Amino acid sequence: MVGDQIRKYRISQDITQMKLAQKMGISRQTLSKIETNKQPVTEDMIHRAAEALHVNYHVLIESDMVHNGKFWNETVDRISQATKAIHEKTAELGESDIAIDNEKYERKMRMIRNRLIVIFCILFLVEIIYFLVIDMCNR
Repeated sequence: MVGDQIRKYRISQDITQMKLAQKMGISRQTLSKIETNKQPVTEDMIHRAAEALHVNYHVLIESDMVHNGKFWNETVDRISQATKAIHEKTAELGESDIAIDNEKYERKMRMIRNRLIVIFCILFLVEIIYFLVIDMCNR
């Protein structure tokens, strides 16, 4: 969790909760709740913590994305929904276009195939960007 990451970097830099809280513009009690994951962390707070700890923002959120699989789970869910919609549309086309001439049917099938290719290319690019960000954060 983000709170765990903030605590880890704070301790590794030998910074007290009070000092980090002052740099972030929050109370020590609020920071304590964040570090123990008892209080939700806003994106703004994550940015302030990253700045105060002199670390990259992505380093603090990396554990959530990797360990919880949040990023990949959301991506897989979106792909599943898109694939389901494509399958449904393909089924509709298959049933309703039987009477339509072959050329029109083939055009629609090419369009669906092209959409699938675009989806897979986007997924591939997202994966490359994700691993580049992870690599940059680990340097």
